[in-house]
Amino acid sequence: MWATLTVDGDFEQHEGVPTLDQMQDWVKAPSQHSAMVEVVELKHGIDMWLNEEGKYVFGEPVPREFVNRRATMFAHEVHSISVHDFIVGNVLFTGGADDEGDTVGLSEKQLAYVSQAARMQEIGRVGSGVWNMTGISL
Repeated sequence: MWATLTVDGDFEQHEGVPTLDQMQDWVKAPSQHSAMVEVVELKHGIDMWLNEEGKYVFGEPVPREFVNRRATMFAHEVHSISVHDFIVGNVLFTGGADDEGDTVGLSEKQLAYVSQAARMQEIGRVGSGVWNMTGISL
């Protein structure tokens, strides 16, 4: 299994393990023919894949509608990116890598964890950047 999270907050599950082409298609900006992917290691052996050049191809400065707020807050909560950094564009999640370095799918527990995190609710005023991850565990 693998999962995707759009900038609009849409979360989907997919069967199998994504190919490089699928990853590149999923994270590319509308203006890109293809995209280079970058991996951010999260907790519990979960990898989040994103557009390596997202901050450059989506525009300078990046328009708010291209910032993936849920992916950003998830990465902040698990201390995978700096509190001053942010994720741009759609992302996808896999279950890390095997001993040979090949990408593997999400386990059922990992998928449930990512699914819960994708449904985080913003608390406080809109745009406050304060999220409620209470009760999310693996």
